[in-house]
Amino acid sequence: EIFFRGLNGSELEQIATNACRKAEFDFEEEVPKIVSNYANNGRDAVNIVQTSASLATLEARNIITIEDIENVLDFGRYTKKLDKKVSEGKKVGIVNGLAVFGGGAGSILEIEAITLKTDLAGMGTIKVTGIIEEEELSNHGGKMKRKSTAKASVENVITVLKNETALPVKDFDVHINFPGGMPVDGPSAGVAIFTAVYSSLCKKEISTKIAMTGEVTINGNVAPVGGVASKIEAAIEAGIDKVLIPKENWQKAFANYKIEVIPIETVQQALKEVFGIDILPLTIKNNILGNQAEILTAKGSQDNLN
Repeated sequence: EIFFRGLNGSELEQIATNACRKAEFDFEEEVPKIVSNYANNGRDAVNIVQTSASLATLEARNIITIEDIENVLDFGRYTKKLDKKVSEGKKVGIVNGLAVFGGGAGSILEIEAITLKTDLAGMGTIKVTGIIEEEELSNHGGKMKRKSTAKASVENVITVLKNETALPVKDFDVHINFPGGMPVDGPSAGVAIFTAVYSSLCKKEISTKIAMTGEVTINGNVAPVGGVASKIEAAIEAGIDKVLIPKENWQKAFANYKIEVIPIETVQQALKEVFGIDILPLTIKNNILGNQAEILTAKGSQDNLN
């Protein structure tokens, strides 16, 4: 756990079970599962169990109940980890991003985008919801505050969309939502935000079996981010088939993972991997009707010009 990788849910459950047995306490069936939903590492799991055992001892009980665990979680202000499982299908404007929480545990982060044509050209607005603007982190007796950069990342994405796709983004109201209300590291979600907005603008479906992480620069490059190994592990647990990561984050070990890990350098490569077609370079017809946009290949554009 310390030197190689974070622990997954089943491993944390086993640690909680072992902690109960080592303390010679019985426990209600769901106790290990609840502990694993909140513990970021093995130490967290053991601490939750030990504190719960103390509560049981005070009441002269030899069994740890769900209520004991819940009291400890409330008092300790533990945050439940996202444990998302993806299903088969395709959706417009919805992308599986990847995040790291707490002690480095990875998680799937669903990102939604809706775009609506404005009545007046060039009067589109941008709205970002569902994020915690600021979080306070405690570690080894110290405290620090971290502000979300999600909104700044969205502005970068809008710039890239205009430069790389020629889509008239200013003619649309763009609403981006991060369901769940959580701290979001904007840059890490950049490529996912870009793909979600592109999908909504062009009404192109995205497979629920794809996830991605990476920062997007205003030149359309995908820059490296942190916690990639933990994010890939989370994708595997969630049932993802393909993960897109920045090329600079690539490690040889990723080639041996159970899922397809694809390094990318640009947003164009991301779109090609997601939608399965070669759309480089990107152009767009001027006859956009509502939210529909016909995307052409370079060859198709030249044929129309001729």
